[in-house]
Amino acid sequence: MLDNCLYVPRLNCNLISLLGLGHKEVLINQDNGAFILNSKEDTLLKGTIVNSLMKVNYSTPKELTIQISNLWHSRLGHPGNHAIKSMDLPEMSSQCLMCSKNKMHTLPFKDHFEQVSLPLGCVHLDLMGPISPTSVSQSRYFLMVVDQATSFKIVKILKTKSDVFQQFLIVKKSMENLHDQTLKRFVSYRGGEFLNHQFKKLSKEWDLNTSCHQRKLLNIMDLPKEPIKPYSKKARCLLNNSNIPNSYWAEAVNTATLLSNLIHTPSRHNLSPHQLFKGLPPCIKKLQVFGC
Repeated sequence: MLDNCLYVPRLNCNLISLLGLGHKEVLINQDNGAFILNSKEDTLLKGTIVNSLMKVNYSTPKELTIQISNLWHSRLGHPGNHAIKSMDLPEMSSQCLMCSKNKMHTLPFKDHFEQVSLPLGCVHLDLMGPISPTSVSQSRYFLMVVDQATSFKIVKILKTKSDVFQQFLIVKKSMENLHDQTLKRFVSYRGGEFLNHQFKKLSKEWDLNTSCHQRKLLNIMDLPKEPIKPYSKKARCLLNNSNIPNSYWAEAVNTATLLSNLIHTPSRHNLSPHQLFKGLPPCIKKLQVFGC
């Protein structure tokens, strides 16, 4: 065991002080460009001498590789192996128990919306709730807004259904400011929160095309390939995996949505919704497991 180690993120390799090893009563044997480090009881390291430096022959243990793959699976919110593989990360070596408990497989829906190629060509809205228990902020609903062209998702946690319109305006403005263009169309299901006079007035004033569908006939997030329910399932995975109270479901939903924007989408040339919508690849180096 080495003491007084320093963490230097910019280094592309690990450096060990020979002087420090000497204090650990380690013997170094050299022969024909190779070396062996021995302790009193066992061989510690083997390697070759290159340019006066001792290069250790080292491979990552299988057990550690498994732990790393499981860790990234948890950090990214329990995505499928195809998403992990497309991001050049270690694949899961075994089935995730939390995914088995909290997710159910659904058959894909056939596309039945007009295709759009640019952000804000069409967004999809859906609302989930009332959710029990209430969140720590006393909220009971969440609104999901999905950009059809990029699959980029924004979630808003709501205390009541009456907050839907105001929160949609906030999302609409932020999306339009980012792309310097206006929303062309939005799709929702036939819920009263989307069929009220406020949405009708907005559609007329901003010349928005609207479309409403029966929920039983429509996978509302069909084009992004993920209906709103999987977000509650992903949030449940995060909650159960972290063993924190269910009242933190809002934080779990926010995290699940954020992570889904970072994961590569096979149907969109293995680019993430974040990159497609914002034009920049996301950074996942600082991701931590939810609840840590």
